[in-house]
Amino acid sequence: EGYHVAGLSIPGAPGVVVGYNRDIAWAFTNGMVDDTDLAVEEASADGRTYRQGNGWRPFAVRFDTIRVRGLDEPVVHRVRETVRGPVISDVLSGVESTLSLLWTAWLPTTEVSGLLAMNGAEDPNEFERAVRQFELPHQNVVYITTHGVLGYRLSGTIPQRDGWTGRRPVPATRVPDAWTGFWPPDSFPSMQAPASGYLATANNLQRRDLFGRVGSEYPVPFRARRIEDRLAEQMAWDVDLMRDLQLDTHSLLAERLAPRAAAAADRAGAADVAGSLRAWDYDVSIVSTEATVFHIWLYRLRELIAADEFDEFDGWEYFPTSALLKVLEDGGGPWVDDVRTDHVEALEELETAAMRVALQWQGLAWGAIHRETSVHPMGRVGWLERLFGFNVGPYPGPGGPGTVRPGSGSWAALDSTAWLPPIVGAYGPSERFVAEMAPGASLGRFLLPTGQSGNPLSSHYRDMLTRWAAGDLIPVPLYRDDARDLAVRTLQLLARGGCGGAAGRDGLPPDRQGSSRPLHRTVSPGHEVQLYRRAAGDRRRPVRHRGGQADTGRGSGVLPRGCQSFHATPPAAMTGSTRWACPERTARS
Repeated sequence: EGYHVAGLSIPGAPGVVVGYNRDIAWAFTNGMVDDTDLAVEEASADGRTYRQGNGWRPFAVRFDTIRVRGLDEPVVHRVRETVRGPVISDVLSGVESTLSLLWTAWLPTTEVSGLLAMNGAEDPNEFERAVRQFELPHQNVVYITTHGVLGYRLSGTIPQRDGWTGRRPVPATRVPDAWTGFWPPDSFPSMQAPASGYLATANNLQRRDLFGRVGSEYPVPFRARRIEDRLAEQMAWDVDLMRDLQLDTHSLLAERLAPRAAAAADRAGAADVAGSLRAWDYDVSIVSTEATVFHIWLYRLRELIAADEFDEFDGWEYFPTSALLKVLEDGGGPWVDDVRTDHVEALEELETAAMRVALQWQGLAWGAIHRETSVHPMGRVGWLERLFGFNVGPYPGPGGPGTVRPGSGSWAALDSTAWLPPIVGAYGPSERFVAEMAPGASLGRFLLPTGQSGNPLSSHYRDMLTRWAAGDLIPVPLYRDDARDLAVRTLQLLARGGCGGAAGRDGLPPDRQGSSRPLHRTVSPGHEVQLYRRAAGDRRRPVRHRGGQADTGRGSGVLPRGCQSFHATPPAAMTGSTRWACPERTARS
């Protein structure tokens, strides 16, 4: 019967990436696998050859031509490659070594067939086999069946490294023909039917013994720990409770560091702020004033500790949360002293200085200074953004670094852009999904932070934003009748002059001339399409038609000439092709 699957996808992906079918629901978090290595090449003085084994081999060279607005001539970029991968040091400033990049993405992969197999899986064993084919990108895959079988498996391709971790570049002689092999799928972290009755993943380290072998750049597991704490509180979960868990903004990071912030407020002479921080429940809600003081203090303190060490390495700043926590819990160390001054700074001194900055914004709610924006690539171009409004936001952003409902500003930056209000985050939750699984009665509920349409001129481009802020979910059923009952809009395609095949007057079959009733209805799994002719005197809204593009003012799509609009419930691609149907064209609402 084909696929019966609903959920979320990515433009260009040939299936549902996160969602559910009649038997299984699944979701991902990034596996944080280290899938790259840098090899230090020995290059000849003229840069034309590199050492390979006992001899020398010419670099493979190609030229990429890039046209740049404002330049009379295109920029021609030379790319050198070794048997291990492209030489990326040619585009890195300040790097003297010749570095080639090994990356699993250069390899042939089977994630498309894996994704489609996941979409159609009917039992946990079939689903696990499908996950093994999902070789890129690396994902923590969690799933549950309608019969309550709960499981987890890491997907991807993990390089074998013999004698090194991949955290630093290695001599090319260690990887003469790229990696020596890859982890067998049977050795990947996996689990089925855990005794606890639940599974949680939030980009965290999968097992302690895997650190440095699978990856090493994992976030501090505040989110994973909070999720596990909440799940362990009770066994009876429903849709509303699971949604509330996804919206949880309790900060274990604040729970750990707020006492230090309170002590700094005391030293800065702000006893009232110190008292508020000590009484705070660590909820980073948009109305919390304590969250404002705490995060500005934290971001400013991070800059005071680490920025001076990166002065000579502009663009290479890297000081993760784990490093900050170690400095604070060690009580100082070489990071604390500002190498640009003759004075030797102490940790308490920097904490107090950071608090004096944060006190300038005391009394302001977190939502007033912490904003989120869903950034579209075209929205980075000023005049395009002003004309079309590609970006959605800014809007008040709940949560902070390390909360289950994440909300982060420019955490990577080590300057005032990280802490100077407004703190605007350009990334956060990409979707919301809760599945309720039962034989013959499963239902998935979803929401996007923006809207369903990718057309910024559509009323559906950003119309989910209000519901996103309210924490809502929208049911997306598997079955056609249920989906039709929930439809809120249709788009009609009217045929003028016929869409193909032999026809009578005006391109219509003789028995349908002068009619505006459906000419033909094609039905395929998940699709229902009706074609109409605009008869004389028809009061339907005229369709603007130019060069194969049609727009009824209620939606748009790429249409064959002579076909003006279409009706789809739910909005879908026209996949059927018969005598009176427009052949294999795509339209969207």
